[in-house]
Amino acid sequence: MKRQLVLITVVLLIVSGLALAGVFLTTCPHCRTVGDRFLYLLFLKDDATTFAPTYNDAAFDSVGIGMTKEQVQQLLGEPLAIENYGGPAHKEIWRYTKAPPDRNFWFRIVVFEGGHVTKLEGKYFVD
Repeated sequence: MKRQLVLITVVLLIVSGLALAGVFLTTCPHCRTVGDRFLYLLFLKDDATTFAPTYNDAAFDSVGIGMTKEQVQQLLGEPLAIENYGGPAHKEIWRYTKAPPDRNFWFRIVVFEGGHVTKLEGKYFVD
């Protein structure tokens, strides 16, 4: 009984290791984190993303907190959509990706307050 338990444990460890290796070795065009890569594989590489025409991941990764709208636009081009929110800080969200409802996609936004970047979000969004 003890020998069978050891054998089962070893097999589970090998299978887990192979699965983890698959997470690290798979081709994932827009993965920024191990979590993105894991979700992308878990959902069978489902990707319904439409990117802005001039968007690219390297440029998105070079956007920094404090940059102006003009600097971001030079790097990423025109977003697909801009959401404006009033208030003293005048918050804007620039969306560089979109997808049909109920589909998984690569989520890429830049948030501005007072004309400067305050937040970036880039992840695999599971819907």
